[in-house]
Amino acid sequence: MLCRSKSLPCCSWRQLSAPSFSPRGEQHDRLSRSILFAIGTFGFLARRNIILMLISVEVMLNAVNLSLAGFSRHLGDLRGQVLALFVIAVAAAEVGVGLGLVIALNRNKPGAAVADLTKLKW
Repeated sequence: MLCRSKSLPCCSWRQLSAPSFSPRGEQHDRLSRSILFAIGTFGFLARRNIILMLISVEVMLNAVNLSLAGFSRHLGDLRGQVLALFVIAVAAAEVGVGLGLVIALNRNKPGAAVADLTKLKW
């Protein structure tokens, strides 16, 4: 198949989107995503503030999204990247609902500590 583009050797998006990866670069990417997930897990377990716990969950979700996109790119398939977009959309809805609950709880009982909010009684 001849390509009519003068700047690119071939117009196929699959050949352009799947570059060759070095094993060392892949290991560094996996390590950075694992560290990001570990930071989110530590933040969730170590914090007592609900808002900071939500932020930590978002950091963990971002690490998972990076993993999905990275493995998808490595395999040359777009399904993982599409799934990451859906996860981002669901995470945005989750943040909206979570912050709405936190605001509603803070109106009745000031303070965002988890220990103070053991009952969801208004």
